[in-house]
Order: sequence, then structure tokens, then C-alpha cells
Amino acid sequence: MPSILARSPILAISLLTLPFVHTIRLFGGEAGTAILQRLVSVREQFPSNRIGLHVDAGTWLTSERLSGLTDALFSGSSGVEEAQARAALLLGGQVKLQAGSGS
Repeated sequence: MPSILARSPILAISLLTLPFVHTIRLFGGEAGTAILQRLVSVREQFPSNRIGLHVDAGTWLTSERLSGLTDALFSGSSGVEEAQARAALLLGGQVKLQAGSGS
């Protein structure tokens, strides 16, 4: 008695190609996700770098901003060095936030 696949070649072809089509569909989704993640990353890096060019260590604007942040963070820190490190991280986060928002 012949199997159902031997009697219906269309069914046989569709069952044999189903895993291939599913693999291609999944790969396309993964490739699209990877491309979009890269585009978003590059889109954020460019403004961040442009803003970062204007945040120079030693300029009076940067020093004043870091001093104000250090003073604000000193009460919750164990010392001046920790407050300065936290202020530098906070300033970096603010630059990243401004670059991400496009403002």
C-alpha cells in the first residue's frame, strides 16, 4: 500500500520544504533585528560624540558643572574622590541622554 506522500507529490514537496522556509523566515527576522540595532547604535553615537567634543576637561563650563555635581553628591559619598567619580559618571549620563533625545 503506497504512502500518502507517494500519492500526493504536492503534499510531499510542501512537507519537505516547510523546515527550510521556517529557517529562512527566522533568519530574516534575526538579520532585520541586528541591522536595526546597529542603526540605532550608530544614530546615538554620532550626536554623543559631537556633544562630547564640546565637553572638554579643564574648561570652565565643565569644571563648574562637575563642581556643582560633586557638591550635590558629596553628602551621599564616602569622600571627595567618590563624589567626583559619581559626578563624572552623572555628567556622562547627561551627555548621553541629551544625545539620545536629539536636543
